Amino acid sequence: KLRKNIKLTSAELDELERLIFKDSQIGSKEDFVKNYGEQPIGKFIRSIIGMDEEATQKAFSELIDTGNLKAQQIEFIRTIINHFKNNGILELPQLAQPPFTDINDQGIFGLFDDDDQDRIIQIVEKVNSNAVG
Repeated sequence: KLRKNIKLTSAELDELERLIFKDSQIGSKEDFVKNYGEQPIGKFIRSIIGMDEEATQKAFSELIDTGNLKAQQIEFIRTIINHFKNNGILELPQLAQPPFTDINDQGIFGLFDDDDQDRIIQIVEKVNSNAVG
């Protein structure tokens, strides 16, 4: 579910945490927090395993299918999709940092109007939230 961008229930997240930390050779939850900080386990796992490219494309399909995007805008969306595929999570400030600024030095702000920026941010937030329940 984490790779396919399917929202996990709180019960599934609890079970995942139980499986990882109970009688585990990798350490306790306290060890995890000490080493990686306080963060949802689903977010951490997805950051390691990445996301299925098709699932990410599906999340952005409505935006892409409008047919109103210019080549640089499509490239920007593909960069987002690639980022999710490789990293699983995309923090919003990254949209104004490399590699997103490689396309336009202002990142999302230089390529999209306010409405499209809002749509992209909503999609990114939804995809991210699916990893945390």
